[in-house]
Amino acid sequence: MTPMDLRTSPGPPRPRILVTGFGAGGFGAAVARGLAAGPPLADVIDVPANGLDLACALRRGYDGAILVTAAPRGAPPGTLTVLEPLDPRTDGRRSRPGEPDPVEALRPVGELGRLPGRVLLVCREPGQETTAHETPAERTAAVDEAIRLVRSLVTAMIAERG
Repeated sequence: MTPMDLRTSPGPPRPRILVTGFGAGGFGAAVARGLAAGPPLADVIDVPANGLDLACALRRGYDGAILVTAAPRGAPPGTLTVLEPLDPRTDGRRSRPGEPDPVEALRPVGELGRLPGRVLLVCREPGQETTAHETPAERTAAVDEAIRLVRSLVTAMIAERG
């Protein structure tokens, strides 16, 4: 999947936004594939659950970034939550062992001084209902809902930075 460079649009340069599926090929990856297949608004990639790959992606000078993942945040299973994380350079919170944590993954990015002006996390609360017991139609609906949410967040980021 080739990301679209928003600077090639006619008129003044638009803010560059990166959307990334974050994690080991699950929910975030499905949302990234769906976004990449639709009308382009942002650069879309999928990265594993580590900060190094994310840091490499963000080195391209983005104005904003949205990470999409399944992450426990204490909401009912399947709930989508939008978070604006604390600065990972100063946030002392640590993830639980064995759990990919998008805030923790941002730490190396922040240490390199490459964080975009705004970073959002779109998290889907995991749980039994959001994995093995979900029908394909329910999974598709959840991904479609996240795609709509991410597209609206990208549009808002572009409007506020543009």
